[in-house]
Amino acid sequence: MVSLLLSSLEFKKNAAANYHIKDGNLVLKIIEKQKPWCPKLCGDLKCSSFQTGIFAGKLGSSQGQSRFSPECTVTEEQAPLRLYTPQYGYFEVRLKANITKDDMVAFWMIGYEDKPERSGEICVMEIFGNEIHGDTLINGSGIHPFGDNNLKDEFYKDKLKMDIKDFHTFSVEWQMDKVKFFIDNKLTRTINQSPKYPMQFMIDIYEFPSTEKTRAVSYPKELIVDYVRGYSLKK
Repeated sequence: MVSLLLSSLEFKKNAAANYHIKDGNLVLKIIEKQKPWCPKLCGDLKCSSFQTGIFAGKLGSSQGQSRFSPECTVTEEQAPLRLYTPQYGYFEVRLKANITKDDMVAFWMIGYEDKPERSGEICVMEIFGNEIHGDTLINGSGIHPFGDNNLKDEFYKDKLKMDIKDFHTFSVEWQMDKVKFFIDNKLTRTINQSPKYPMQFMIDIYEFPSTEKTRAVSYPKELIVDYVRGYSLKK
């Protein structure tokens, strides 16, 4: 997750992803005894997340990725890491999930943010459990600018006939001047703007604090990932 914030052995343990590999699939999960990942800034929010890069500034600075709170500061310096930070291409995930109304799953791209303005987001998919109703759900996708003044917020919530308990593919074709979005190999939307710097990938499952204290909840909550694929564009 984000490399800003408190940094201690307890924080690292709480922020570490719960996961295992089963039948060749990555299973990100929230388990019953899992603790909130960052209670100081995120309350009782629980999360299991993988990311393909990390960047943070000097000790005490506010520079770092996905700075979701003005209170985020670097308390432990991290060596820059670029596992997979492409610029432009076709990217696809095939996944399914077992979640409740308190949960959310997402696959998204963020700027590597070695400069604060390189902070835009391409959200490939985002599904909240409380927006699943029978055989329909709401999928969020689009672009968020954050600190990138060359982008504008363009985010959509689409109602789909879909069972997220079954595998589906979500993908984007990221070009220099546009981003095309696909679900199950069908073009759903083209957004005519584009981040112009390397981006890394984030894949997550979240559990939000429940307002229904008597709700019966079964664990684990799971995001099952068959594959993530990336292809460079032809030059």
